[in-house]
Amino acid sequence: MVRNWNFDWEASARRAVLGFGVVAAAAGIGVWGAILLAPGPRPAPPALVTEAFGGTDVSPVAGWFGGGPASRIKIVPSGLIAAGQRGSAILAVDGGRAQAFGVGQAIAHDLTLVSVLPTGVVVSQAGQETELLLPTLPRLEGIVPVQTSMAPAN
Repeated sequence: MVRNWNFDWEASARRAVLGFGVVAAAAGIGVWGAILLAPGPRPAPPALVTEAFGGTDVSPVAGWFGGGPASRIKIVPSGLIAAGQRGSAILAVDGGRAQAFGVGQAIAHDLTLVSVLPTGVVVSQAGQETELLLPTLPRLEGIVPVQTSMAPAN
């Protein structure tokens, strides 16, 4: 048996490049065909038609749950000096830094410190007064010893 060592490498390379080109073109046509011919999204179902909700006055009920004038502004009392008309209180307004306010001084727009009590403050807004109580701390009973474990020295 005699082998032919005269193989045409140039023609084989051309056929391989042509084959890869045909496969790439077919893949591109397939991908772009799938993208361009894909079905569009379905339309959204029609919305339910309801009557517009009429506004209801809830101010009488808001008072039951602490919805007074001072509930629109968050005031946290942290210190009090109850001295009648010369009293003062340290208040944090709307999460801000605590500041000192005297009786009769404006705390915020249309909100005034009316009086300082031993248990809290009274503020007035639009002629309506609201009492805000000072948070109470738990009561300590005498001196509480610290528990330590001491290992004997060797």
